[in-house]
Amino acid sequence: MIRSLSDEDRSLLDKWSIGPLPVLDYEGEERNPLLIEIGSSSARAEMAERFGFIAKREMNWDFTPFYAGEIKDRSKSVYLINSQKLSISVPAAVGALGVETLGDGRNVLRWCWIHPWERGTGLWSLAWRDLESEYGTLYIEGPTSPAMDAFMTRNSISRDRVVGIS
Repeated sequence: MIRSLSDEDRSLLDKWSIGPLPVLDYEGEERNPLLIEIGSSSARAEMAERFGFIAKREMNWDFTPFYAGEIKDRSKSVYLINSQKLSISVPAAVGALGVETLGDGRNVLRWCWIHPWERGTGLWSLAWRDLESEYGTLYIEGPTSPAMDAFMTRNSISRDRVVGIS
């Protein structure tokens, strides 16, 4: 017998599932953009917050790196990362990242999370390329994860670009 999910079961599934999230409010000209800035969209901000929460759990961070209420902070930019594997009528976010402009003008990647099934596909290399074309030299907040260390080595990114932020 097949039973349907109760509202309680559905809410648990929604809270703990980490599938792609359709970006239903996307109205950009590019059909399949790689990075989608959340701008003032509360729906996109909530998606980014969800990916940040998953990153917090996975990386054992003390705090979620982004809260939806932070979208008004002009020194911070948050992007959804669109799947390049899925082809649907709207972008499908499979991760998020945050960049902050420091007082000295340096742009720093503060955090990033990509869904496990999109890792190792070159998606992060494409996103990094787009970020550097947008921001120029991009610094990385330390300490870095083993995965980021490997990425930096593969792409000849100097450890001098890892910065501590207080």
